[in-house]
Amino acid sequence: MNLFYLLSNRHKRLAIAGDVQPGVTSIGAVKWRGVKLAGEPGASISVLGATDCQPFRGRASTVGWFALAPDGPATIEVVLAATGSGETVGPVNRIDLGPEPVAVRIPWSLQSRPVPLDLIVRQAEGSINPAFIAVHYPLDRRPLVNLCRGKGVELGPGPRPQIFPGEGVDVSYVEQTHPDDWGRLYGGSSEVNFDPALSDRYVVGNANDVPAEARSLDFIFSSHVFEHLANPLGHLEHWSGLLKSGGKIVAVIPDYIGSKDFLMEPTSIAELESEYASNNFDVTDAHYEAYGRARGDAKFGEELRRKSLSIHVHFYTHDNTAAICEWAVRNLGYSSFSIIHADNHKDFYLVLNKA
Repeated sequence: MNLFYLLSNRHKRLAIAGDVQPGVTSIGAVKWRGVKLAGEPGASISVLGATDCQPFRGRASTVGWFALAPDGPATIEVVLAATGSGETVGPVNRIDLGPEPVAVRIPWSLQSRPVPLDLIVRQAEGSINPAFIAVHYPLDRRPLVNLCRGKGVELGPGPRPQIFPGEGVDVSYVEQTHPDDWGRLYGGSSEVNFDPALSDRYVVGNANDVPAEARSLDFIFSSHVFEHLANPLGHLEHWSGLLKSGGKIVAVIPDYIGSKDFLMEPTSIAELESEYASNNFDVTDAHYEAYGRARGDAKFGEELRRKSLSIHVHFYTHDNTAAICEWAVRNLGYSSFSIIHADNHKDFYLVLNKA
């Protein structure tokens, strides 16, 4: 779970006491994002109903969090408490901290306990120096973007594309409406930071009907688009037909555990195969219902459906994405793939190569 991201966005699953802020600290030569607990008794951060959330459903003893005290010795406590009553359940894990990171161990008990449980990380009484909970290190997106060479498209960039034309790069931007219509449809705010010099590179189309000739593209790039697509295997099949031999699908995809979708289970290959067999590219009522559950409110999904708003249709980690890529290599004309990910990061990077 990405505490840095959730705290920065004041997510309702987090409860804060005292001075607790998102922050960054260095571990070796790497800057880690995380949460800083001020050096005062009672400063704490709680994940409410943690046992409802991934990855805590599996009762993992560690989840990729590390604690340290950059400014002098500190002590934190990791506690499980009954949701609602706050009654401590099981042992308290007391961790003495110094400048070197220590894994944050969650003190699950083998005894029968009420569920759900809150997970609390707090400053111990008498601890006077700040503690830092390091959650993840940031991934570098530049090598991914640099793979987009030759002729290609960026899917759904809105007003802020990430691939730019230049020497060796000829890119078009595929959107459902042209920038000339954004102000009328969405209001002036949609044009913020938009470079009008790129306007002629926008073409109207959909991800399952990209306006390009067969075997004409060297790359297809997308960032935070794949999760919005029904029938992703069908999309991969369509894109395979547009790529030259050696072309690439290059994508940034949210990791549902490190994003706001942590209440969900990862989408299965069986579900995606069923969508592929139906040849349906439309988002369904069932997709909207699942999205509402991912936000803790099924009726929220119904409301979005009525407004025809875009949602996360499927939920991905590097694991089920690897299974999707293996399926695509076997069935859709791709040859290999690479995935770069980091525990608790809000997204991961994919490169899928055409044979």
